[in-house]
Amino acid sequence: MPQGRIDLPNTLLNDDEQLYMNEVVLGTGFGIILGPHVLGIFDPRSWTHGTDILTREIMRIVLATGLFAIGVELPKRYMADHAKSLLIMVVPTMAFGWLVSASK
Repeated sequence: MPQGRIDLPNTLLNDDEQLYMNEVVLGTGFGIILGPHVLGIFDPRSWTHGTDILTREIMRIVLATGLFAIGVELPKRYMADHAKSLLIMVVPTMAFGWLVSASK
């Protein structure tokens, strides 16, 4: 069975249909289950009073790791083949993000 493929009973999908779930959906579900609202095993609020700072720092690490993993998985020619569309989408988005985050 390919990674991420889930076969459901025929009552939900036809024989030729497949449901694909990636790591994001599974990780989010796992986090909700382990989090403070369900099982309470993982509760970052109990670690410190400054949960905003803790959340930002953890998210920076998670975002950097995720972007690096995506970059490693791209085919070798992806950047060359999609340079124009990447420049059109990424440069204005990054510039807007920098302006918003610098306006504090």
